[in-house]
Amino acid sequence: MPELPKGKHPFFLLPERSVTMNAVTGSNSQIVLRYREVGSGNPILFLHDFSNSAYTFRHLIHPLSSRYRLFLPELLDPTGSQTLPDMNYRPERLAEFVLQICQALEISRPLLVAQREVGLAAILTALFSPEKIRAVVAMSVPITLSRGSRLKGFFLRPKLISQLWAKQRFKRPQMAAMAFLQYEDPQCYCRQEIRQLSYPWSNWPSAKARAQIFSQSLHPGYREEFFQKIMEQVSPNRPFPIPLKLVYGKSDRRTPAEQGENLNRLLPGSELVVAEHCAGSMHVEDPEWTAKIITTTMKD
Repeated sequence: MPELPKGKHPFFLLPERSVTMNAVTGSNSQIVLRYREVGSGNPILFLHDFSNSAYTFRHLIHPLSSRYRLFLPELLDPTGSQTLPDMNYRPERLAEFVLQICQALEISRPLLVAQREVGLAAILTALFSPEKIRAVVAMSVPITLSRGSRLKGFFLRPKLISQLWAKQRFKRPQMAAMAFLQYEDPQCYCRQEIRQLSYPWSNWPSAKARAQIFSQSLHPGYREEFFQKIMEQVSPNRPFPIPLKLVYGKSDRRTPAEQGENLNRLLPGSELVVAEHCAGSMHVEDPEWTAKIITTTMKD
């Protein structure tokens, strides 16, 4: 396995910065948010899902940084140097957290680019505070879960089971990183990638917190709360208040494009875009195409 990735990108060349912010609104508990920043112009805030880090957006840096100011925060501490806050990671709570990030980084009306479960939070953020968000690009947002995912969420709910699952990852963080990479191009594998993606599982407190997050996000109640909030905010007479693009991969087995069609019907005013040649990680498989979608949304 090579040390450096075959596809060149500037992610590791960007200095990692940090800012201290409250873990929960109105709480004295604080966390250190790590992030990378590059470019100038209108801001774009990238929000990775719980299985990844900001590194997943590495191939979008080059095509977008010449025109926009990019922010790539680590929603979960990638170094494992701090214990993650014991907070509710469901969509409505994460929507508040997204606004806290904007405030901490002093970002005004960013375009949100979010994937999978965190895409639910980005959509709610725009619904609750459309004056604070320019637009949203939500990629591969799952509105229903496979039977296997539902079972995993069910079994991870008991504290003992979630701890045992976390200990597995804690003992083999590199294997966990390889499991997350299996949906991307194997040609991209390198030692730097494995190190970056194994950090969150490399110590016990961080692995335990991740297990708690997965037990929430894989539980059906996670989606039920989301759709309840959606139904309170939108209707055919009240379309989505800002530009929203729902992006799905045609060959994505984890989140089929049919789910995007259902979400598109649920959100009047949204636009569905299907990557005919991608299997779900379009920002990795075809970053130039994804960058064009983001640029078009920014202009909308």
